[in-house]
Amino acid sequence: MGGPIIVYPVVIMLRFSTIIVAASLCLPTVVQSQISDFAFVEHFDSIADSTIPSGWQTTKNRRSGGDFFASLSSPRSSPHCLLSQNSTIPQSLTSPSFDFSNRTPDRLQFYVALSTTHTSGLLVEASADDGTTFSIALSDTIRYSGSTGYVLTSVQLPTSLANQLAVKIRWRVVGGSGGPTATLRIDDVSLTTLVSYDLASVRVSAQPLQANSKDSLVFIALIRNLGVQAAAGYNIKFFCDLTTNSIPGPNEQFASATGPPIEPGDSVTITAGHSPLRAGDYRIFAIVSFPQDEQPSNDTASATVTIGYSKESVLINEIMYAPAGDEPEWVELLNCSGDTVNLKNWRISDNNVASKSLVTSSNLLIPPKGFCIITKEASFTSYHLSVPCPVIVANFSALNNTTPDAVVIYDQRSISMDSVSYAPGWGGQNGKSLERIDVEEATSEVKNWGTSQDSAGSTPGKTNSIVRLDYDLSVGTCYQTRIESEGGLIPAINCTLYNFGKNPVASYTLGFFVDVNRDGVYESDELIGSLSPMGPLYPSDSALYIYSWPSAPQGESVILAIVDFAQDQRPSNNRSSAIFRSCYSSRSVVVNEIMFDPLANQNEWIELYSRSGETVDLKNWKFKDRPTSSGNVNSFTISTQPVLLQPGEFAVVAADSTIFALYPDLSNPTAGCHIIVLNESGGFSLGNDGDDITLRDLTDATIDSVSYSPRWHRPDVTDTKGRSLEKINPDLDSNSPYNWTTSVLLTGGTPGKPNNSYTVGGQSVSSLSFSPNPFSPDGDGFEDFCLVEYRLPFNSALIHIKIFDLKGRLVRILANSQMSASSGKILWDGLDQSRQRVRIGPYIVIIQATDPEGTASTTLKGVVVVAARM
Repeated sequence: MGGPIIVYPVVIMLRFSTIIVAASLCLPTVVQSQISDFAFVEHFDSIADSTIPSGWQTTKNRRSGGDFFASLSSPRSSPHCLLSQNSTIPQSLTSPSFDFSNRTPDRLQFYVALSTTHTSGLLVEASADDGTTFSIALSDTIRYSGSTGYVLTSVQLPTSLANQLAVKIRWRVVGGSGGPTATLRIDDVSLTTLVSYDLASVRVSAQPLQANSKDSLVFIALIRNLGVQAAAGYNIKFFCDLTTNSIPGPNEQFASATGPPIEPGDSVTITAGHSPLRAGDYRIFAIVSFPQDEQPSNDTASATVTIGYSKESVLINEIMYAPAGDEPEWVELLNCSGDTVNLKNWRISDNNVASKSLVTSSNLLIPPKGFCIITKEASFTSYHLSVPCPVIVANFSALNNTTPDAVVIYDQRSISMDSVSYAPGWGGQNGKSLERIDVEEATSEVKNWGTSQDSAGSTPGKTNSIVRLDYDLSVGTCYQTRIESEGGLIPAINCTLYNFGKNPVASYTLGFFVDVNRDGVYESDELIGSLSPMGPLYPSDSALYIYSWPSAPQGESVILAIVDFAQDQRPSNNRSSAIFRSCYSSRSVVVNEIMFDPLANQNEWIELYSRSGETVDLKNWKFKDRPTSSGNVNSFTISTQPVLLQPGEFAVVAADSTIFALYPDLSNPTAGCHIIVLNESGGFSLGNDGDDITLRDLTDATIDSVSYSPRWHRPDVTDTKGRSLEKINPDLDSNSPYNWTTSVLLTGGTPGKPNNSYTVGGQSVSSLSFSPNPFSPDGDGFEDFCLVEYRLPFNSALIHIKIFDLKGRLVRILANSQMSASSGKILWDGLDQSRQRVRIGPYIVIIQATDPEGTASTTLKGVVVVAARM
């Protein structure tokens, strides 16, 4: 009897102990695992393999350690998922207990992956009595979808669970179908609730999107009501993390605003302005402050805002796109802002903007007004020693030398900071750089660029040689023109003055000098005049000055235009020079002798005679012959060097040096004779049957012209070859056949000397005179011609000049209805109308003159004697 009495209590105690132990294990698990903070997320990653998280429960129908367990096999989010196997056996997984007091559950989401043989249904159920019963179905039966990958299941939780104190979720494998190796995986479970009051700061952003250091900023906070009650009486504070500690401090708040009421599910945007920020990265916070808020974890939104440098803070300042030799191409940048600029992650390109080359991936700080050189090759420093700025090697695209191209510089956001599309016509060729003139003018303006004027051809790391200064007047190109004055045209000097400086200029003097000694230096005694300002000359403007010079000397002069401006900071461009050419007076130099049909071993030549009272320079003078039927003209430049003819001097222009064989004294010409040999072995192509000789000065003005004919030779000279045509009097008409005759000297001419037949007039004692009188037209070269001089009582007249013998017979007509001035001269060669020599004896010369109106007339008579030389 005693044995059983002793045993039963032990058994009962053991059972009681077991119950007590079980209770002690389950109760704390429920209490410690109850969830009251939402949103709830479980990734099954902070547990060991083959276990489940604290608070979770699973059946042991298939596996003593639990049917669901953590596995490293194919998780959705590493390292773990929960795995169950064998879909033929019922199994379940139960969540911890959720406390929904004062809450409305919102949504359950999880991911499920089923193998192809897992055909058993998966039910998702809820319990409102802490797992005693699972009477609430949360979703349809989940089955294999045809894919073994994870599939998201999202379940709207029923409102019946609101304010429940102990809610559990169960995933239950029904069992009874599929295969024993079938697998089911669950991962990334989340559960959210709706609270009565919950304002969330969803995000904060900045406008403009690509802000720079000159932009005023607007920060925009998006506030959303996630609660189930309307929200009012809240405040949003904006902070800028200037200390870069990622914590919004009280001293970093820059704005605060009260928001309007928000209905559940709605949102509002709250804005706050901010003055421009310096370039850099800034952390901005928008924090919503709402006393009734039940979810403070979502009250803060933050964003990093990158403030770039303002456009054109860094400018392209100089480009070497056509270097000489092996010098590499390079580009100079100028920081024209007031802040230090960091070129880290900046880029550069040519006109192919799709291909940008990195300048540098390291910090590269350029101080205000500082320079930086970007070059293609490190050999740059071999060509430019001691460049006082950083030099960066970047493999940018080669720049075009002969066709247009571009240089574009980008900041770290790949936003263009500056760009220039240049063309070779802008300058910067042949080893010289293309320099910027003014940082305040547009980069794209061609007038803002020019070729470097530095002696080295470029200025890397230094102020550009053509940079715009505060005060800089520049004298432009001078050129000559003619202006109308008192009904006529007088010579003038045109000169444009430019204001390349930044300030207007009102006080200066523009002086004009004639560089008499051509030493390039202006001297006070060379000043011909000056001009004062016509008014203020503003920056980038120009003024055209015209200086009339009625006393301009004939020929070529060197003019210097000099601006006198005390404040000028660049005197190197204060002067300009020009060649000023004035035409010579008509017939100041005349053709005086022509050798157009030389001997077989000789060549052609002409003789010029200076009738001017001033020095004549034959430099750049020409003579031309008669145009052919096709329009071709032979033109010969007399000299490209100065040949100064004094009054009364001769210049002999010979085709080649054969002239010295016939006239050896020309090898050492006497004073007053200039010999010019043109080395034209083929001669001047002067026609033996007649031709033109047109003499033109350096301005291409016609000074004299002769249209000669072989008939101008004396008729009594049967062989004229090798004999020149001589002008009888250089003061008379060059195209009068009566003013030319044949040279009678054995040498055939008198080059460089007075012509043998030269005849001059004597002193007139009456209205009609003759010189010489008598004269002997016998062809011996002495007094062969008579110069008839007359004076009329009219300013101009229509004249007839006739010669009669003593029997009243007409012998010769010298002028027939010819216009004449009040005085004139004409030659008689002693020949009659048929070109035969008249007999010795006296002849009567009658001049009849009528005024232009035909209202008055006069007749002059005189006797001239033809004699024979004794």
